[in-house]
Amino acid sequence: MPKTFVEGEETLAQQAKRHLRERILEGRLRPGQRLPLRPLAQELGMSMAPVGEALRDLAQEGLLET
Repeated sequence: MPKTFVEGEETLAQQAKRHLRERILEGRLRPGQRLPLRPLAQELGMSMAPVGEALRDLAQEGLLET
């Protein structure tokens, strides 16, 4: 049975955003480093849609450049 979203739990996009933000702030992602969507999604074990959403959100926050 598929897991349903429970209020208070993070969505996949929120999980991806949190993970990527941590990597940026800890210096594990270098300035100017390319972040290809498909490999990131595979690394995080999720589809490209939530990872793309996370990347867009982080770009809007000024943590990434597109």
